[in-house]
Order: sequence, then structure tokens, then C-alpha cells
Amino acid sequence: MTRDDVRKAVVDVLSEIQTLSGRQLPMFTDQLCPANDIEGFDSLNAEEATVALAEKLGLELKDNPFASGDRNLRVSEIVDRICASATAKKGE
Repeated sequence: MTRDDVRKAVVDVLSEIQTLSGRQLPMFTDQLCPANDIEGFDSLNAEEATVALAEKLGLELKDNPFASGDRNLRVSEIVDRICASATAKKGE
């Protein structure tokens, strides 16, 4: 799985959540912060997206990839975090 595969999965999952919720799709860039920049995206959506990403990518995502501590992450940081999790899993 490449970084581009993970980024596509993140964008696909976020797009699906927004579409199913009847909300507008944002312009997805690496600098977009879902929790701050996507209309209506909240902690419940982050949980939903985490589960969907884990299923889509075949990974176990124990932590919310959308936040780190009290800081909401950007798309590029979310992708990096998921990639690091996948790499760590391979090394086990």
C-alpha cells in the first residue's frame, strides 16, 4: 500500500461521509483539516471515518488518526499517521 493509496482512501471515506450526510464536499488538499475545515465534521464522524478507513485499508487503527492530543490533523498528517501505523504493524 502506497502513500497515494492511503490518501485516496482518506479522501474517499471523507467524501462518502459528507455525501451521505447531505453536506457539501470541500476541495481536498493536503492542508485541509477535516475537523476544522469540513462542514459538520465532528468527533462522531471521525470515529465513523476511522472504522471505514480500517476496513478499506485492511488495517487495525487503534487511535483516531484525525487528531493528536488536543490538535486536529491535516490530511497530509492523517495520511502520514496511517502509513506509520501500517509500517509499524508490518514490523511486528
